[in-house]
Order: sequence, then C-alpha cells, then structure tokens
Amino acid sequence: MRIERLVVVALALAVPVVGRAEPVSAAIAAITIADVVGFAVTAALTGAISFGLQAVAGALAGGGRARQADVLANFAQDVAYFERGYGRVRKGGPIGFTGAVDQERHYTVLIAAHSTVGPVEHRLDERVVEIDEEGEVVTEPIAVGDRSQGSIRAYAGQSGQVADAALVAAFDEITEAHDYAGLSYAAITARRPFKGNFSEVYPNYRDNAPWSYLPVWDMHDRVWDPRTETYGWTQNAALIFAHEVTTYLGRDVDWEEIAAEADICDELVTNGDGGTQRRWTVNGWFDDGMTWDEVQARLLMACDGFVYERPDGAIGLKVGRWVEPSLTLTAADFLSVTVSEGQDLGAPSEAVVIYREPANGHRAWPTGTLIADAAVEPSRLQSEAHLVDSHNQACRLSKRLLRLERARYQVSGTLKVVGYDAIGQRFVRFAHAELGVTCVLEIVRLIRGRDGVTFQLEARSVEADDFAFVAATEEPARPASGVVVSSDDVATVAGFAGVAVQSTGGSAAIRWSWDDVDERYALQIRVRAPGAGIDDWQVTEIPEGGASRFRMSGLLDGATYEAQIRNRTAARRFSDWAPETPISVVAIADNDAPDDLEAFAAVADGSDVDLTWTAPNDSQFYAVRIYRADDSTDFDDAVLVRTEYGLPGNADAWTDESLAAGDYAYWAEPINASGVAGDLSGPSPITII
Repeated sequence: MRIERLVVVALALAVPVVGRAEPVSAAIAAITIADVVGFAVTAALTGAISFGLQAVAGALAGGGRARQADVLANFAQDVAYFERGYGRVRKGGPIGFTGAVDQERHYTVLIAAHSTVGPVEHRLDERVVEIDEEGEVVTEPIAVGDRSQGSIRAYAGQSGQVADAALVAAFDEITEAHDYAGLSYAAITARRPFKGNFSEVYPNYRDNAPWSYLPVWDMHDRVWDPRTETYGWTQNAALIFAHEVTTYLGRDVDWEEIAAEADICDELVTNGDGGTQRRWTVNGWFDDGMTWDEVQARLLMACDGFVYERPDGAIGLKVGRWVEPSLTLTAADFLSVTVSEGQDLGAPSEAVVIYREPANGHRAWPTGTLIADAAVEPSRLQSEAHLVDSHNQACRLSKRLLRLERARYQVSGTLKVVGYDAIGQRFVRFAHAELGVTCVLEIVRLIRGRDGVTFQLEARSVEADDFAFVAATEEPARPASGVVVSSDDVATVAGFAGVAVQSTGGSAAIRWSWDDVDERYALQIRVRAPGAGIDDWQVTEIPEGGASRFRMSGLLDGATYEAQIRNRTAARRFSDWAPETPISVVAIADNDAPDDLEAFAAVADGSDVDLTWTAPNDSQFYAVRIYRADDSTDFDDAVLVRTEYGLPGNADAWTDESLAAGDYAYWAEPINASGVAGDLSGPSPITII
C-alpha cells in the first residue's frame, strides 16, 4: 500500500457556507481580504464609481491568469485555492488525494469548494464515459464485457456527505472522518488494465492520476433568487453577480433591482440556429486567488454589465439592454468637457470574442468575425468572455464592443454636483448647443472626486441599434472545428516573418505572415514584449482556415518584439514553436525619413567644437543624431555622441566640449519620431591643437 497525497482534511474544514442574510465568515474574510482592499482602492476611496463593458474588456484581452476555459487538467500541489463555480461548467481540479494499493490507483479530484448539483457528463481525458449505479465505468475500452478497469464516485458536497467507502476500505489512514464535507469532488479508481490494452485504456497515463478527470458539472446550488425567495442552481447572470457581491465581497445589493435585472437575463432571444435562449447566462468558475476586480470584470463581460456603487454603499448592477435616458447633461453641467467626433484612424474594423464552446469540448474558441468595415485593411478587436458558453451571447458582446470602439462621439470631462444624479444611470442624453452635438452617451466610467462635489466622466455615444441583434442576419457562422489529422505529428509552420507597418491611427504595428498551412490546423502566434520575462508570452489564436497573415497594432514605437508560431489541431495537439530561435522585429510607427539637413558645419574653438546646422522644413523631422570618430574619417569608426531635438526649419547648434588634442570627424543625420534616419551629413574633419 502506498499513499502519496492526503491533504483534504484541512481544506474541508475551511470551506464556508454563507447564506443570503448571513454575515461573511471569518474564513472568507481572511481569504478575500485582498479582494476587498482591491475594490476599495478603485471605488470606496474615490467615492461613487460606475463603469461598464468597455472599461473591463481590455483587462481580459490576453495576459493575466490562464483562460479558465483552457484549465482542463488535474494538478497536484501542496496548497490549492478554493474554487467556486456557477451554471454548467467543464473543468478539472486539483488532486486532493492519491495512493496505490493492490494494483489499483485511487485518487480524488476536487471540483468545487461548495455544494453543487453534480456531474452531467463524465470524461476521462477527452473520452466521454458512462457509469453504472455503483460508479463502474461501462464504456469500452475501459469496460470489457462485465468487467471494468475503472470507477468514478461523484460527491456534490451536500449536507450529510459521507466518506468514500472504497477509500476507507483501501487505506487504513482514511477513516469516516475524511468526508470532504462541503466539497464537491470525484473519487476515482484506476485498475491494472487487461493484457494488451494498456495504451487504449490509459492513452495519457500519469503515475498519480492515470486519467485526467474532466467532467461537465452543474455547479453552485445555493444561489439566492429574490423572485422566488429560494436558493438553487442557476445560470442567471444577475443572480450570480449578487451572490458574489454579498457572499464573497461582503457588500449589499438592492434585491429589488437584482430581481428586475434577473428578469432581463431570463428573457428569451433568438440565436443563429433559429432557436431561443436566455439573454444573459454565466457558466464558469473563480478561485480565491483572484482579486475582486478580476471576478467583477469577468461577470460584467459575460452580461454586458454596468456596475455602480450607490451612495448607501450597496453595489448596483444593470445588465445589457437599451434604456431611454432620463437624465440630460448640458455644457452648464460641466466644469470642463472634451468632445471628440469621429473614429480614431486605428479603430478596429472587425471583432471576435473568445468564449467556451460546448461543441469544442467547452474549450476556448473564437466567434465568427463581425465586420464593421470590409473596405479597409482588417484590424481586429479580440476580447475574452471567460464565463460565456454561447456563440450567440458572445457575438452580441462582440457587436457591442465593436460599436463602442467605433463610437461617433467620445466625451470626457469634470461634472459638477449633477454627477450625483448620474450615479446608477448607464445612459444619459448629452446636448451641447455651442458644439451642435446632441446624442445619447453610455457611461464608461464615473468617478467621484476627492472634493465630494465633482465627478470625472468618460463616456461614448451609443444608439438603440447597438443593443439590438438580429441573429438571422448579424450572427456570423461559427468557425469550423476542422478535421483532426490522423498522424500524431503536427507539422511545423514555415516561412514565419514579420515586418513593421504603420497603422492607420499612427501607432506602431507589425504584420506577421507565414506560408499556407493545412486548413484543418488552427495557429497560435506568441509574442514577447520588450522587458518581458522569459515565459511572458502573449498568445493569439488564429482559427482553422484563417488567413496567412495577422496584423498586430498598438505596439510600442521603436521596441523590439520576439515572436514564434505553431500549428494546433482541434484535439489540441501542437507542433513545435517555429522558428526555434524567435524572430525579432522592431515596431515602427513612422517609416518615412525626414529630408536632409542643411549647412552642417563643425568649427574648432579651443578645445571645443561648435556644430551648426539647419533642420529641414519637413514635418517628419524630430531630432538630429551627431556622431564623432577619433583619428578617422570613416563612419564605421564613429560613435553617437548626441541626440539634439529641434523644430522643422530651425537653425540649431551643439558644442562638443573639452576635447583632447587630436583629429576628429563629425557626421549628423535627421530622424523622425520613430528613429528612422535620413541621409548623413559629413564628414566634417576637425583638428584640436
């Protein structure tokens, strides 16, 4: 008998069960103190705050924590964060116990740190399996005839949960006290396979967990619904938001408002398949290592949400839909206001949202592409909706985000005390007679100033059509999942290259390109920014059948980016990253060099050298680089000694002071703001006596 892992007792004892009207327990308060502090920094210290979809979408685009949809594994570590989930989720979890006895491997996989409804579908690795009443797997090849080589016993963390009988019988150290109280988990037994079918039964064998247990599970069953005054399982975004706020953040909500928003979430909408579905659902999970900002951002992204802190300290929520504004702001309501009209030149022309697609094993998957302007070079907005498992819902979010990025008006400014009237208002009418601007604004952020009487407002214009969605004409087709190639080897990508290009908005960009690949492959491009750690890559997904190029914009001008590319199959098998040594590309916002300098000259003055020139009368001009060579008139021997900034068409000068006796030569070149140089002037030789 061999026990290798037994850590579940301490974990089980710490699990809280908090009801709607109950105070947050000491355990939860300790665990989530960073969350509470994180919220205070962004909200309470500056007074009332409101923010919506656009304010949170950027934080979810790449980087940060691993995509929840991709965390499909069982892992062993000494300390694991509590995990909590809502709706219907496919997920793995940490290994709570593993041990071997009598040619059987026993292990447990923790699904959630609370009571749940239970499993809907059992999966061992990527294989869906059925079990009988005793938990024995009856699906071939794990089952052969009436004999099974594995079993799964699922526990939903309900009141009265008892220890797993098979574990108690197999290990003297495990007793009836090891009941995993309050935890949802599965106990799994893997037996020595029949002769000759080991690789079929255990295609991805691991010593401590022969199969990855990756079920589809109906999660939290203790979410309060004020409409029925009952606890239960739900996918309703508003109810789940309220549960998170009251149970884990320890703040109040207005339950009448939550009930009204829950009704909106439950409204039926038509999807691209011709069926109907609820408007806003949440299906996903969190762990206690996440800050409240992370949790809140994921929830708001899932339901096109708008959150605000009420004057009484309660947290308010509005889920996505159009509402005629009841408040009008005029120029007289502002201490200062800035109105920008027209889209940025770099505004995205198309958008996709990464969501969890049930037909793709509940893994991260892009929506079809929503195109706003097919006449320009594609510039893609990609966002992530961790808690969405509906293509239609993700596409509705994609349309909203794209419309916000391409809004006609952007308004920012300092509101007077009327800002108090704007608290809780998602939409306000804006009328500026002097500018001739009348529109409806959606508040992106509203933050009360420390003086208590002014508010900083950031908003963008919206229309009712931004919130309407005709699935039959607006919902694009799902990207095809493709066909998995039969070979175990996934071909590497050839011809990967990058070239700096100037984006339409004047920012730095790089266009990545590669040789055509089999349409059954998707691709991943990973890019490492300057100063990033060795493993700090930003990964971008290119769906199957995608183009052989990808444009990445919004980069740091003059910075060097490293990149690699690889193929991916629908079964998530990967080629090697290529090339083996990442390519390096300098991102440049402006490729046009300025005109030449005029009248460049160098004159000795004692041990100093006075250099003079006239900058070209060219808007591309930004600065002059000055080079000096000692005892040589060969530019290859020169070093940069000065970068002198100036204005186009102006005469300028710089003195190189206190030189030792000897011969010198000087050169100068004009550069633009991106460091692209024009022609050299020089050499201009000088002798210091």
